[in-house]
Amino acid sequence: MNSRINRYINFLLDNKPSPFCEYIIHKELLNSDAQTVRDTYEWAIKFKLYNEMLEEQFPDGSWGDFYPMDTSPAIRKKHKITDRATIRRLHDLSLGLDDEMVAKTVNLCRNIINGDFSTIRHTRDRALHPKGAYNVLYSFCPDDPLIAHVKAERTLNDEKERAYMIYEWDHGPFDVVKLSDLILPDDDKFAFWMCGLEDAKHYKYFGEFMEEKTVPFLFSMCERLINPHDAVPILTNRFYSKVGQYSETWNDNDTKKKDLLLRIIRILNKCREEKYETH
Repeated sequence: MNSRINRYINFLLDNKPSPFCEYIIHKELLNSDAQTVRDTYEWAIKFKLYNEMLEEQFPDGSWGDFYPMDTSPAIRKKHKITDRATIRRLHDLSLGLDDEMVAKTVNLCRNIINGDFSTIRHTRDRALHPKGAYNVLYSFCPDDPLIAHVKAERTLNDEKERAYMIYEWDHGPFDVVKLSDLILPDDDKFAFWMCGLEDAKHYKYFGEFMEEKTVPFLFSMCERLINPHDAVPILTNRFYSKVGQYSETWNDNDTKKKDLLLRIIRILNKCREEKYETH
């Protein structure tokens, strides 16, 4: 763990963390013992933030179609209208294979890849467009033999991985914003920028690209977020739905600040520890 984020972990734990905030801190940042992680997980899944997804999951393990979007009335009235959006949310909440929803989704993906459509909704679309199943299975089980070819394609040598980071740094998600930009949370591009950083944070050279400007900028943002006198306007972006929300509601700015603080330190934890001064 990057020890520079300890200050912000302690702040969150001392200021009534949401159940999912506490769970993610213990699982990802503190690397707590298995029982502590399990206890905090079992507490977190008792709440609406989790149950609204669980209750809307179809018996086959889906929430809709991978792609294109299912626009039927049964889907449109739900909180989670596509698998793509919900899968990102499962990762955002740090849910793994021991989670009921994830297990059902992974089983769905394996059935699609194996051509077993006996219990699957929208059989024809799933059969014709299995790419989503490969991608989702890889995101949860990269070593599964069923997606060995996907792993081979995505395992980059140093040269290709650096080239990938150069490209992402200059483009970012959908060319909406560059990852090299420094975006404040009241900007409508902030959600895209944060998701772009989250998508890139597992790559080898992520910390190197972050260290000069972005790491100091994010640490300065953390200082603002723990300052009770700094309102820090935070714009909620509909495109990414609830990504980055770890509390039951976003009705007040103090809750938004704590949720955003956790989101930022999860990114900073993937960066090299350097001797930057916090501004």
